[in-house]
Amino acid sequence: MAKLKTAFVILVLTLSVALLCACAKTGQYFIFGTFVDIKIDGAGGGSKLKEVESKLKELESRFSVALNSSEVYKINSAKAGEAVAVSDELLDILKVCEEVYNISNGLFDITVLPLVELWGFDAAFYNSFAPETLPDIEEIRDTLEYVGFDKITIDYEGKTVVKSDDRVKIDVGAVAKGYAVGAAANLCGSLKSLINIGGNIAAVNGEYKIGIASPREGKAYFGSFELKAGQTVSTSGDYERCYFKDGVRYCHVINPKTGLPAGVVYDDEERRYKNEENPLISATVITEGKYSYCDAISTALLLLGFDKGEKLLKELGLKGVLIKADLNYTAVCGLELTLK
Repeated sequence: MAKLKTAFVILVLTLSVALLCACAKTGQYFIFGTFVDIKIDGAGGGSKLKEVESKLKELESRFSVALNSSEVYKINSAKAGEAVAVSDELLDILKVCEEVYNISNGLFDITVLPLVELWGFDAAFYNSFAPETLPDIEEIRDTLEYVGFDKITIDYEGKTVVKSDDRVKIDVGAVAKGYAVGAAANLCGSLKSLINIGGNIAAVNGEYKIGIASPREGKAYFGSFELKAGQTVSTSGDYERCYFKDGVRYCHVINPKTGLPAGVVYDDEERRYKNEENPLISATVITEGKYSYCDAISTALLLLGFDKGEKLLKELGLKGVLIKADLNYTAVCGLELTLK
């Protein structure tokens, strides 16, 4: 699931006097197909930024679906029954993917890549413009035959991944950026830092005010909240990587059970796609340092929808914000949200 998360920092709460001084260091990169913005305060911040940049590039080289040297690419290129050796870091991600797959009743599924490609959202071709022709519903149903987490076998002790079908492909993009945020946070150590990788944000040794991007036009952000030291936040929405065709919005988050983008249904009688009535369009999750888990849960919520998403957040005891298309929202588990 290649995707861009959107939440951005609007103000530093713990007062950025330190961040504005000469010892504050800022790094801005383009990695994982998204923008990375890191601020580190304190002695040695410059060298830490170099370490972080190097680590992020290393992780991208492992997790990318596009780089032919990556572990994910090798899995996707493998034949059915072929065991592909993987690193401990990819295994860490796969454990989270399997956990969230189970708690989301199969809606979070990393084998959805063939559908992502079918809808034109793969990294190689997506350009925000609608394709001339949308996938035919029969083509989607055929593709669903080789989508499913049960079509890969992960040997955590032997450190291998095996596919049951040549055509199965995985995409860990919905957790990789969260994992990378955690790796960067660990490298920052005791230094006060703010890490933002494509809207996956971590507060390290400081508190920050975070803005949730408005999921619809008209204003820059929807509301804000305090992100405590040690917390991370992730937002998934239908508004960043999306296109429109014949009045229907199609986003990059694909339902592995229907084969359709989140918020889209197929009308069998009219033989056409439609947007759901008042779907969930933005899901924000906050966790205590569970970086890749936070990333994955926000994606799962967008597919679960408003009611089931709220229920899951409460069951997991996680704070979050869910916003529907009519811009009605709920803040879950006592999150204090200040509206714009």
